[in-house]
Amino acid sequence: MLLTVSCSGTSPRGSDSGVVAVSSHGITSLEGTWRVRAADSPAFASPGFDDAGWDRVAVPGNLMDLYPAHTGVAWYRTSLRFGEAAMQPYALVLGRISDADETWFNGVRIGSTGSVEDRTRHGFDRTRVYYVPARLIRPGEANVLAVRVRGYLTDSAGLIWGSYGIGPFAAIQRHVFSGLAADVLFIGIYGFIAAFFLIFSMMPTRLAGAQRSFAFVALFLAAYIFCAGQIKYLFTEHFFTFHLVQYLVGIAGTILLLPLIRTIYGRKVGTVDRIVMAAAGLAGASLILIPEIRDWTVPRLAWHAVILYCAATGLAHIVVSLGRREWDRAYVDAGFAVIFAAAALEVLRANSVVVDFNYLRFGLAGLMVSIAFFLADQLGMIRQIEARAIVELEAKVAERTAELRARSETIDRQLEIARLIQSRLMPGEPPAVPGFSAYAVCIPMDRVGGDFFDYHDGDGKIHGIVADVSGHGVPGAFLALITKMAFQSFVSTEPTNRGLMEVLNRYICQATVQSNFVTVCMYSIDKETLEIRYVSAGHVSPLLYRRATGECEELDARGRALGWQESVHAEEKSTRLAAGDRLLFYTDGVTECRDGGGGFFGADRLRAFVRGCAHLPAQECALSLMRTLRDFTGREEFEDDVTFVVVDILSSADGPGGGP
Repeated sequence: MLLTVSCSGTSPRGSDSGVVAVSSHGITSLEGTWRVRAADSPAFASPGFDDAGWDRVAVPGNLMDLYPAHTGVAWYRTSLRFGEAAMQPYALVLGRISDADETWFNGVRIGSTGSVEDRTRHGFDRTRVYYVPARLIRPGEANVLAVRVRGYLTDSAGLIWGSYGIGPFAAIQRHVFSGLAADVLFIGIYGFIAAFFLIFSMMPTRLAGAQRSFAFVALFLAAYIFCAGQIKYLFTEHFFTFHLVQYLVGIAGTILLLPLIRTIYGRKVGTVDRIVMAAAGLAGASLILIPEIRDWTVPRLAWHAVILYCAATGLAHIVVSLGRREWDRAYVDAGFAVIFAAAALEVLRANSVVVDFNYLRFGLAGLMVSIAFFLADQLGMIRQIEARAIVELEAKVAERTAELRARSETIDRQLEIARLIQSRLMPGEPPAVPGFSAYAVCIPMDRVGGDFFDYHDGDGKIHGIVADVSGHGVPGAFLALITKMAFQSFVSTEPTNRGLMEVLNRYICQATVQSNFVTVCMYSIDKETLEIRYVSAGHVSPLLYRRATGECEELDARGRALGWQESVHAEEKSTRLAAGDRLLFYTDGVTECRDGGGGFFGADRLRAFVRGCAHLPAQECALSLMRTLRDFTGREEFEDDVTFVVVDILSSADGPGGGP
């Protein structure tokens, strides 16, 4: 049923068709000789009507072979006999009828397709499936099946082709569903082939044009099967539109097929080819302009002629290829031979020359063989492209690696210089200040870091700062340098810690980028009164160990980190120290050290450590804290900058003190 309309076969008039014995299990064929009459009467539906004088015709077959000039209505009748136990619902499957029908069982109409009164309502290519209620069946008697048909085409009419049968409803249902499943399968396969080659055609190879044409041919075949098959009736009842599209995509696929054949066999499209393609195009255009299907005979025959030309051209190329012993084309030759043969047989079937069969659908085997050729050739190209790409990629990677190595070495040298500069900017040995001893540790996470500390001795006071810049690496080190330079420049001129904090904030706001900020703890200790004044800008609180009580307390002062706003929000507090007390200033890298389980070192553990090492000098206490942190983390490196300063308050008579 893929191309159009005809299948021959009649039986001699006057022979008796007999009664069909219907099975209660499988499907019983109704193909064979039926009684027919080219007339119309309601009485023809009655089971008691005497049709002995009617003509006989083969089903399936073209009624116009019996009545060449027939127009209008005709009736088909046959008799069925059911077994005594046939009390179950049955169903009929009536292959294709040209064009509309009304079907009657024992005088009761059980279904219709199209309209025998309205020529615009075709049912030409639809397989009829009609339900036969059990109540209508007369077991053991002759049951009459009558089909009233109306043909609207000029070259076909009647029960023209397809399969005709009757059986239990479940068996007919399985039969119909299997046909739909086959349509879905073949449409899916052709669609996949189209997508596959369309994707491969995007690659810059010598086969790109052929693959693109091949993809569109497969796509048109999928559309053709959809329009010509029964699956479309799951979505619509409009036959004419799909029949027109069926012809148009078939013609378009044929036009593409001819240059594809020439390309595959290394030939150019000639003048005759162009004339044939133009004729096919005109046939397609005329179908759009002709509103009646019955008038499509000439365009259809022109299309069939083009198909036969393509098949003959392809087969001629195959013969030449085999004659030249081009065995590398054996696969494509075999595949296209099947396709061309199927197309030619389909045309012959449509014109009643060969037996009714769906040749084109099963030409897919040839298409799959052709795919093997294209795929093998394409994969070979891909492997060559991959090999070249790998060589080029390796060369490019080596070149890029050398560039990156050179840049990395340059950056390493620059970072080393930055580390040396930053280390020299840090205080070395603390100045000797009687009554005080101090020791500091500063370990950056990277080569350069954002933590720093500093101190200044003057005006009867010891000034100190511990700061932590957000971020790490060069940006943090740069902002730390700005903050340190500002501290050193103004610590001797600003009378209060808060005033100095405002100066630092002004410089930090001018220098910061990407929302960086600085937390600061600043302090000053009066050498005579041992009063410490301290101010914090978002920094962790320093610890004060009092020897008199053995307790460790936080010097808590609230404030906001520097660099966020122009104004400074920080409170300044004070307390008095005593001989034997110890101060610990640090950054959050100390308390946020993590062990293997992810737990923090924490402030409580730090206070316990300070109490536990109160008997040690400042330097030994600092070195012991460093060992404790490394034992806690299990690593030599830290995940953040780590800085702390230990300051001991000594009696005036105690040994050499070191400045904080």
